[in-house]
Amino acid sequence: MDDALPRRIMTGAADDAGPQISLSAVVQAVMAAQRLSHMVETPAEGDPPPRRETPSKIPKTPTRMPSSHGYRFIDEGSPFPDNAGLGAEGPAFPKSPTALTPDIGGVFEFPVRMASTGAVSNVRISDVEGLPFGCVIHFTNAFAELDCLRPWKVNSPGIATGTGFHIGKKRILTNNHVVDSGTSIRVRRHGIPGNFEAVVLCSSGVCDLALVTVENDEFWDGIPVADFQDEVPALDDTVVAVGYPMHASTVTLTRGVVSNVHLKDLSLGNMNESQLCVQIDAAINPGNSGGPVFNQETNKVVGVAFAGLTEAEGTGYIIPTPVVKNFISVYEKSGDFEGLPSLGVHTQDLVNASLRKFAFGSETKHSDGVLIQKIQPFSSAKNAGLREGDILMAIDGQAVSQEGEVSFRGHERVGYEYLISKRPLGDTVKLSLLRKQDDGEMTAMDVNVELTTNFALVPRELGKAGFAAHYVVAGGLVLLTASVPLMKACLVEQQHRIFESIVKVHRKEYDCEDRDAEGVIVCDCLAHEINVSYSDYVGKQVKTINGEKVRNLRHAAELIATCTEEFLIIKFCGSNRVAAFDLEVMRAAMPTILQQHKIPQWTDLVGVV
Repeated sequence: MDDALPRRIMTGAADDAGPQISLSAVVQAVMAAQRLSHMVETPAEGDPPPRRETPSKIPKTPTRMPSSHGYRFIDEGSPFPDNAGLGAEGPAFPKSPTALTPDIGGVFEFPVRMASTGAVSNVRISDVEGLPFGCVIHFTNAFAELDCLRPWKVNSPGIATGTGFHIGKKRILTNNHVVDSGTSIRVRRHGIPGNFEAVVLCSSGVCDLALVTVENDEFWDGIPVADFQDEVPALDDTVVAVGYPMHASTVTLTRGVVSNVHLKDLSLGNMNESQLCVQIDAAINPGNSGGPVFNQETNKVVGVAFAGLTEAEGTGYIIPTPVVKNFISVYEKSGDFEGLPSLGVHTQDLVNASLRKFAFGSETKHSDGVLIQKIQPFSSAKNAGLREGDILMAIDGQAVSQEGEVSFRGHERVGYEYLISKRPLGDTVKLSLLRKQDDGEMTAMDVNVELTTNFALVPRELGKAGFAAHYVVAGGLVLLTASVPLMKACLVEQQHRIFESIVKVHRKEYDCEDRDAEGVIVCDCLAHEINVSYSDYVGKQVKTINGEKVRNLRHAAELIATCTEEFLIIKFCGSNRVAAFDLEVMRAAMPTILQQHKIPQWTDLVGVV
């Protein structure tokens, strides 16, 4: 198997309209998401909640998955080219799941958080003497996820298990998805009886990392501290993954070598900035999430185990120490981790000889430079005065190749985003550019850019950047904000039209000039006679309400609440059809609609009457 990551769920290549996504790959992603349902079981009345671990095998019989908690996808062909930062386009969801046929897409490699199918490598303790097993900690997370398609309720509770390790200062490091949506998090130490309540200090879905502490001092008595290796492990370094897989009551070890170092969106959603990721051939198993991976020679931590493949033998992925240290550093300075810095540009490689001649104005003898095609509003690049058509030649003196790569450790290469995402917010980088003047001459210039986060028209993460999942019920049409959590819920429940609509909103991020803008999507049509024939509008983006352009969900709620016209008229993007409600009849029917569908109120937005 190649050292490169397996195929991404949403693969595609760039063209003039931006990167596109393979239909068959997305179809198979949905089918695979269905097959995960047996790992998140809904308990029968009176039964204890189910235990959840990412599966080591995917069942062949498709079943409905009631919760997506803990399942994140690794895939190779990003919806954005590796040198494109956050691209302007996104994945295209299939029109119908029936488009899947046995010969589409070949063998599907479905990656999940910590789900490798590799057989466990039996490592004797005598082979790894000196590893600080005492710092490894077992996690049990009783979780209850918000139902993002119906944000007035939560999904059925469940129990997840995972791993973490002590890093000093009474802090435990683990994965974000190990503690995500936790209502009660219990931890216990290796070889010592008893468990303790844990509290999350900071978490980030972008890095898939979390810091946890225990307030009971008894827990910390005599616990050793894991020591980090500063550098990224070298290719062929032998590493040992330690954790509590498969409901193990004591630590389990697996051993392998580093096979590849590359850039990856660690949230596995292909919509965030890329960071370093290390591929290893150790057999990482379910429950290893958040556990330390040690260099066998130095006994130092080289990364945090976070993902694996279901359709490849012994392939796992770890978050390397530079990413971990950046996460911890930002937390220590700010008390939180809001996001990663980004230039906010969409670039195109300059491999084609004719394209290079066009971009540079003449033939070149070097092989450097990528073309800046789009610049996101409110971005670092926009604020610094970069222009579309500029050619990015170098970052802080490091040449950017025509493929959009920079040198890494001399003999390796990674995408240029590495030089940006490894820096803290507020840092300044120097970009070396070539800019074509009106007379056709190319002018070289250096531009200092202060790094900020990107503007997200489609919010990436609940609880970050002020985003929370709210709802508005207009008549019987349920309006929600287009977001990545909503996209994930759509994959689980096969809400194709809603998914596609969110993708279309995401494609507008590079053109939106309103910082407060959101995509407002119709996500359900509640049964009632005032909504007859309006179910066709599920998945549509709301464009106007009574002729006024809708800026965001709160604005939509205000327009509905303050309407004094005889009819409430809703128009949709990309359609000439409208939804019309007799205002007096609609308001009279609302209490019945809400009561029938067990919805507490028509909106949960504070301050809207």
